[in-house]
Amino acid sequence: MPWALVRASWTLRWLSSRSGTAAGMGPQILLLLVGGVVADRWSGARVMVWANVVCAGAEALAAMLLWLNSVQVWHLVVMSAVCGAASAFFTPAASGVVVEVVPGPLRHSANALLKIGQNTVKVGGPAVGGVLVAAVGPGWGIAWDAVTFAAAAIVPLGVRQIRGLSLAAEPASPKLARR
Repeated sequence: MPWALVRASWTLRWLSSRSGTAAGMGPQILLLLVGGVVADRWSGARVMVWANVVCAGAEALAAMLLWLNSVQVWHLVVMSAVCGAASAFFTPAASGVVVEVVPGPLRHSANALLKIGQNTVKVGGPAVGGVLVAAVGPGWGIAWDAVTFAAAAIVPLGVRQIRGLSLAAEPASPKLARR
């Protein structure tokens, strides 16, 4: 049993440092243009919901396979590819959703706040994930990731699109618009 644990940890380390990254980035690069078209045709919030649901399902399946001790490297590569493909749809939708839901005068602040949140997660996420995996194991770490994707799928459901939106900047106040 100890040899199996050592082998599994090395396999997961190899996967995360090489194949997992390539497996996720390949589909993302290949599908990014398609994701942009889909984000332009349908509501960005709706595309974000579905991308997060797909990733939550893939991560939950990977966690279950880890808990059942039946995971193989190819399972994790496929999970990474599925999440990479979903990211190809999520990224353009997330870029455009600010225009859909935030009035013109507040867009600069909304974009700044969005980028602060994204960069905080990019820096802090791997550290928190590493601590979680070390503390409770890789199955629970991936399960937590699935939970966060599911929660992220729920958030855009409450987003309301601005009716009659024009891509031109709106006036700062309704009073100015009447003049």
